[in-house]
Amino acid sequence: MNTLILFVGDDPTALGMLSDFLECRGMDVDVLDGGRSLIRYMKQDMPSLIVLRDGAPNVQATAVLQTLHNAGHDTPVIVIGNPKDAVDAIICLELGAEDFISWPVNPSELVARIRARVRSSRPLTELRTVLEKQNRQIEVNRQNEAATQYELEQARLVQQRFVTNVFPEGRGLEFANRYRPSRHVGGDLFDVVAVNSGEVALLMADISGHGVPAGYINQSATAHPVTPRSVYSQRAVRTPARGTPCSVR
Repeated sequence: MNTLILFVGDDPTALGMLSDFLECRGMDVDVLDGGRSLIRYMKQDMPSLIVLRDGAPNVQATAVLQTLHNAGHDTPVIVIGNPKDAVDAIICLELGAEDFISWPVNPSELVARIRARVRSSRPLTELRTVLEKQNRQIEVNRQNEAATQYELEQARLVQQRFVTNVFPEGRGLEFANRYRPSRHVGGDLFDVVAVNSGEVALLMADISGHGVPAGYINQSATAHPVTPRSVYSQRAVRTPARGTPCSVR
């Protein structure tokens, strides 16, 4: 992963010289004129480290550090400031700056300090990247699970419409049923059909498996009935005379 260093200041000549020095040592460098657009910049690119040139008219390091903190950014920051402003150096360090260097700065010293800060923060950065990727995958899985549950519930409602709930009447028989699949949808099915004026046929089928595949077979079989006698004639049950008990197994 390339090291991207972001310089923030309003001295293009000095920052340009430092940028060239860092680029010759294998670092990618961006220069931002002033700190007001820093947050907007970081929404598009995430630098490995930020170098703030404090004391410039458009760059107040304390204000920039406070803005970064409020926005939830923890990118390492090195402040380059006035050597006489010891109080500012303390405030910057307390606000989260990793280092404070006096101006004018030795380019070789700046490179050494940048590499040390990037090296110490890289494990945390890599860990944060891994965690963000895992969180995105968890969210995708949660959305997929919600969509699957919704589709299964819709499949359950559709299948319930095909469950037999109207039975032959007037033959001295009473029917009661309860259909409860082990999952959202199931593969078992049953039906009761009047074969003729004196017989009814009872069909009970157990389709191998559970869930959507078995439910699909169930629904297909229920939605495409065949002639009752061709299916049920071997299992027909003769209805009893009125008042005579009868059990259907």
